[in-house]
Amino acid sequence: PKGKRGGMTVEQDKARRQERRARIFVSEARVLRACMDVIEAHPAVALWWRQQTGAVKFGPRFVKFSFRGASDLMAVLQCGKFLAVECKATGKRASPEQAAFLDNVNDAGGAAGCFDNPLKLKDWLDGLSKPAQNAPKSLRS
Repeated sequence: PKGKRGGMTVEQDKARRQERRARIFVSEARVLRACMDVIEAHPAVALWWRQQTGAVKFGPRFVKFSFRGASDLMAVLQCGKFLAVECKATGKRASPEQAAFLDNVNDAGGAAGCFDNPLKLKDWLDGLSKPAQNAPKSLRS
């Protein structure tokens, strides 16, 4: 990129800035609620739960819920595959701990992703529920 505008003309830079301002910001709480609705209604999901994380002090005891990096939503698909879904506000990304957890789930044969839009989650779930063309016949639904 050249200069402050990365090689763009003044008009292109102005248009890019206006486009950024026009994006609608959706909070993580709203994205999470909408993603819960998508998972609840999707036929590929057998069961799911909201994974609460955090800590609280009960008298002298300090109790932790879950662990750092745990995804917001976890599920089991109809095919038996584990699913982890991290929900984020518009334009936000997973923390390093969350990204590591998602990578671990994917590496272990599960399915994991980070979403800032529930429609992207629905499309992704639709893709997961389709049988692979080269999968053995016994694994196809």
